[in-house]
Amino acid sequence: MTDSTLTLFLTASLVCFLERKDYLFYIFCALATLTKGPIGFLFPGAIIFIWMAVTRRFDEIKNMKIPAGITIFLIIAGPWYWEMYRLHGAAFIDGFIGVNNIVRFTTAEHARTSGWYFFIPVLIIGFFPWSALMGQAIWSALKTKESKERKTLLFLFIWAAFIFVFFSISNTKLLSYILPVYPPLAMLVGWYLDRSFAGYRLAGWSIGWLPGLGILAVLMAGGFVFGVKSLPEIRLGAFALALVIIAMVSAVGYFLKKCDVGKAVWVQASAMALVSIIMVTLLLPPVMSQFSSREIARDFLTHYDGKTTVYVSKFLHPGFTYYTDVYGNELKSGADFAKEVAENRQAYFVVRQSDYMGLSNEERRALIVILESDQKMLLKR
Repeated sequence: MTDSTLTLFLTASLVCFLERKDYLFYIFCALATLTKGPIGFLFPGAIIFIWMAVTRRFDEIKNMKIPAGITIFLIIAGPWYWEMYRLHGAAFIDGFIGVNNIVRFTTAEHARTSGWYFFIPVLIIGFFPWSALMGQAIWSALKTKESKERKTLLFLFIWAAFIFVFFSISNTKLLSYILPVYPPLAMLVGWYLDRSFAGYRLAGWSIGWLPGLGILAVLMAGGFVFGVKSLPEIRLGAFALALVIIAMVSAVGYFLKKCDVGKAVWVQASAMALVSIIMVTLLLPPVMSQFSSREIARDFLTHYDGKTTVYVSKFLHPGFTYYTDVYGNELKSGADFAKEVAENRQAYFVVRQSDYMGLSNEERRALIVILESDQKMLLKR
């Protein structure tokens, strides 16, 4: 997954623009472009253009050192793209630019997550617990009259809004796509809370913060209950998370009642650090193997003859390729799986158990089950 790295470089580039560190801006744009394609420079360019249009600051363009910037960008990002095109020709353009950028935007690759509203709960839950303050922070930022702060706050809002709207319009939606929206939101909420430390009166914070946090905590608890029903292995981790969140809400309520915003902030920050520790020590390890292709990939290599055609279900394909260096043909649906099974030729299949159970009895009889592990199967035709 390259979305975290993309988020790092996009954030660095846009912060460098705000800080007038122009050469660093172009360096980070180039690194973002190397990470995940044209959006590495298109996103910063669009965000900056919209901000200039809204604030009527197009005169900033003459200070951006554009000729030198383009040179820096091409020196860093150009060689890899040139080499990929030299090696693969039109297939590189069609695959990397066409399929992974244009087609994914215009065509729903995952129908269940293609709704325009998909990223609304993702944003609210993903920004927990600070989403309880997000609306108030944005409202205060847009209302501020201080000219020095206003242009930066407006830039942060446009940055967050552009990323969110762009991916909401996109037909293919994955949870990780809107990671770049969180840094500007974090800065807006940080600014909002900083005003309280500086002695500003935050109108409505004592009214909206705690109820918002409570509602989000209830939603999270519902998610834990659903998760435990689906994956009983996470029971201990879910119970520990629930205790931490209940304690957090109670402590935040106590400190807000005493009008001690600083301690309420530290309680939330400390609680979420503890949540992260619980997730990586108690919640994820019991179910890691169910979501990883590592074990099935290792088992496959002990049976593979090095030449027979390999088919891999879409869900397992990226991890399988990573762990085996074998780029199997991707099975995008159950219909694809059944079609390939019907072909009268030798082949290996690496699929989920649910994919196998979706076949008819006759189709299953055509396959040899080599091994089965963690709801994944290695089959041979």
